[in-house]
Amino acid sequence: MASPVALPLAPPTAPVVVEPPVHKPSWPSVIGLLAMLFGAGGIVLTPLLVWWSTWMTEAAPSPFSNRDLFNDPFMRFFLFFGLALDALLFAAGVSLYLRGKNARRLAILWSAMQVIASLAGAFCAYRIQCEQFASAGPVGAPGMPGGAFNAAAPLIGFFTGLIQGCLPPVLLLIWMRRLSVREYMSTWK
Repeated sequence: MASPVALPLAPPTAPVVVEPPVHKPSWPSVIGLLAMLFGAGGIVLTPLLVWWSTWMTEAAPSPFSNRDLFNDPFMRFFLFFGLALDALLFAAGVSLYLRGKNARRLAILWSAMQVIASLAGAFCAYRIQCEQFASAGPVGAPGMPGGAFNAAAPLIGFFTGLIQGCLPPVLLLIWMRRLSVREYMSTWK
């Protein structure tokens, strides 16, 4: 039989200091998981896009598929640059999730490069759309939209692509610029 434990009969006389639990913010995990998700999605979906677009061009040629975009060296550069940006976003997400010391640097690098790529991509999409509308036929031809639409559609596409491509990296740059975020990330090892 075990010996009974003697309990103190009087309350402790020395003060006991109780430290509150350390609260770790959850935003690095959330932003890191989102970055990993979108980075991995881009890495997986870009080759599928190239395959699907090539297959569709061969299976159902259209007047708009007169240019083989994926054999264009400029377009290939953008595809590989996009894959590199997706890999960088994935790496930044992993570093954020694990609270690595290079997380802020990787996130800022991705953001800056993504803004530049979005500007270039929106401009290229604008030029391609202008060529497509010009090659589709004269204004007022049967089945063709009017002149105002032909002028506005590429511009709407340009600004939509620009906003869609630049908004996430700009928001991430604003977040990383906050003093509390910088101070918290400076403690990461």
